[in-house]
Amino acid sequence: MKDSYIIAEFARCLRRQTVPVPAPPRVTKELTLILVHRNGLSTERTRTINRMRALLTSIFPELERSFDFAQSQGPLVLLSGYQTPAAIRRMGESRLTAWLAKRGVRKAGAIAEKAVTAAKAQESAASEEDLAAELVAELAQKITEMNNRLKELEKKVKELLSHTPQAPIVLSMPGFGELLAAIGDTSRFPAAGRLAVGDGPRLP
Repeated sequence: MKDSYIIAEFARCLRRQTVPVPAPPRVTKELTLILVHRNGLSTERTRTINRMRALLTSIFPELERSFDFAQSQGPLVLLSGYQTPAAIRRMGESRLTAWLAKRGVRKAGAIAEKAVTAAKAQESAASEEDLAAELVAELAQKITEMNNRLKELEKKVKELLSHTPQAPIVLSMPGFGELLAAIGDTSRFPAAGRLAVGDGPRLP
């Protein structure tokens, strides 16, 4: 709450130091809709990643510890095809590298090497491995689709912001600037607390 108040007060002070040039109403409304949708999708993506990691930990903990699935697309591509130690050992590093590279994965060799190393470090197989592997592959594909959709929404946000008079300023403040554009004229809030508690657009 303290951080929200500080940001809100900064936003109001910034408006007092500049001449308000409101964005067109249509742009403001569409921007609000997209930001709400994007934030909701981002939250769902985080939940899905956590579910996938929990499943992967139950059958292949060595692999789960080897990658940051929230930041890199390559490991998700790997999981879309191979989710178990035995399957990765059968592929081997060379074939797995070629398989990943064919699907456009950058640093395919490094990912394949880490995956094979993890597979060699785990000989045991869980009783529920087949079903869990199927679910991991399904979730990996879903996360990839979410990543692609979030990129599309980000482009749409920038496109909408480009139509606002204060676009250069807004675009110079990633995340914060687009929220200001969606809120509009912050001078209509009598105090920073009113803005901080969410009297503006409902952005989760």
